[in-house]
Amino acid sequence: MGSINPEKTKRWNRLYYLSHKDLVKERTKKWNVQNKEKRHLYCKKYYIDNKEKAKQASQFCKRRNQELWLDILHNKGFLTCAKCGYNTHYGAIDYHHREPSKKEMMISKFLREKVTEERLIELSKTIPLCANCHRELHAGLWQLEDSEKRKCA
Repeated sequence: MGSINPEKTKRWNRLYYLSHKDLVKERTKKWNVQNKEKRHLYCKKYYIDNKEKAKQASQFCKRRNQELWLDILHNKGFLTCAKCGYNTHYGAIDYHHREPSKKEMMISKFLREKVTEERLIELSKTIPLCANCHRELHAGLWQLEDSEKRKCA
């Protein structure tokens, strides 16, 4: 009887996953729901055993997501203040919701999170303003014109 070749097994598992992706995902999801406590203990143990690896993976994902967001913001012209043109540092740009009643999430909270359709839609509801112009707007020193509201859609 021959020994099991780990590379062959790994390759076969990968091929099976690729050809049955939906089924595997559904089974995994079902198992995770049924075994919440087991899953939690496994994740906790994995994190304790691989703390440095887990931190690096988390930092990598945050960095990658931030780069993706910066590309999107740059392409949409959302790294420049719509009022004064400030564009020295992206961290000084706030995203003002043109219609606060339709605000569903805070833009600043998800700039390190995954890019999703919902977040892109939320971004399209805003106008980029530097911190100073944003504070002045909320202080009532100036108003957004209707043309400015539509221009940034």
